[in-house]
Amino acid sequence: MTMECLRKIAEKCLPYEVYEVSEINKLSVLRAAGLIMAFIPPPGAVQDGETYKKAATVLAVTQKGRLMLQDSADNPSLGPDLEDGRFAVPPKATDGRG
Repeated sequence: MTMECLRKIAEKCLPYEVYEVSEINKLSVLRAAGLIMAFIPPPGAVQDGETYKKAATVLAVTQKGRLMLQDSADNPSLGPDLEDGRFAVPPKATDGRG
């Protein structure tokens, strides 16, 4: 689901603002993974449990984020599982030297 969020960000005109807690949580994961550049309000800025008083502002998709989108488009099984903090890593190529 977070990769879908990254895809949506890549399609938007940046910068853009987000107020919903659930969306800001996804942005926090993407930023922690180095896939986007964004200003995220502190947790104390939550207004009513669903929205923030201040917006998170997405500034850019990083080069790493663009590569991740390209890799996941080329081979969906290689995409990261950002929801639980793990990344899918392709198996190493064997060259016969074991």
